[in-house]
Amino acid sequence: RASHRSAFLAQASVVLSGSLNDGETTRELARLAIPFLADVAALTLPAREGVEGRTILAWAGELPGQPPRSGSVARVECEWWRGAIERVIANGSGMSFNAGRATLAQRAASEAVLPGPLQVPGGEMVASLMIYPLAARGRILGALSLGLGPSRRVFDDELLAVASDFAGRAAIALDNVLL
Repeated sequence: RASHRSAFLAQASVVLSGSLNDGETTRELARLAIPFLADVAALTLPAREGVEGRTILAWAGELPGQPPRSGSVARVECEWWRGAIERVIANGSGMSFNAGRATLAQRAASEAVLPGPLQVPGGEMVASLMIYPLAARGRILGALSLGLGPSRRVFDDELLAVASDFAGRAAIALDNVLL
């Protein structure tokens, strides 16, 4: 697993350093997470001077081995998810959610229960959601949401560590593009 993790992060670094095009980089950031880190990924960039906010979505193809599908929306439709993304961007702290009732361990780790249904674009439900702030040079550039559900995987400590590392690399790539 360690070699897969290292290979994923090395590939991500190469792809992320390959372009200074805003649209291309943000699309690749979301697509890179699928399927290694999540079943669905969303990269949310808030509005900034002269540029409208947007969320780039990527999700696993319907068949194993298919490349991730992607799209862009001006605004996340799910109200509670949008609110959570806004809180992460505002305070710079990540958030995690799981379907069902929170266990004592989850409550101790500040993990909340999904406040409502959340579907991947293919229609399947997300069971776990992580939202990471994308911070570089002391400013929050956006948020990266990673969801699991259709694959039936869970966010274990190793996957969370890789996701956190990926979010840090994504923030640096975004910072370079937005300069």
